[in-house]
Amino acid sequence: MKNRKRSLCYYKNQNKWNLYGSWFPKICPYCGNEKLYIYWKYDAVCCPCCDIWIEKACSDPNCEYCAKRPSTPSEALFMESGSNSYEKEQRTQQYQHKNEGKIRHMQKRALYDKIKDNKR
Repeated sequence: MKNRKRSLCYYKNQNKWNLYGSWFPKICPYCGNEKLYIYWKYDAVCCPCCDIWIEKACSDPNCEYCAKRPSTPSEALFMESGSNSYEKEQRTQQYQHKNEGKIRHMQKRALYDKIKDNKR
């Protein structure tokens, strides 16, 4: 069960990253990771493993990209995840899945009880 939970958590985090940018194959100069990430909103490249921006922010205070950019990419992802309904949608789907599973379980249980009563 732990492996399934771990894999679901991994895929959930990957989906979060895929919503706000894209991956491209370049090597990080700090840690050697072979995947870097370009964040579309801030028009900047980052390394999620190091949790640093590869490109420095420009010195222009009126720049629409650099002026609003947080200090780390994980902060940017955290700020984004609160602003959209992706997580709410995931919770709704999980509830629906659990609810349908409960209905199936109750139907099987009723069938089992019916068969059990007929054998007596």
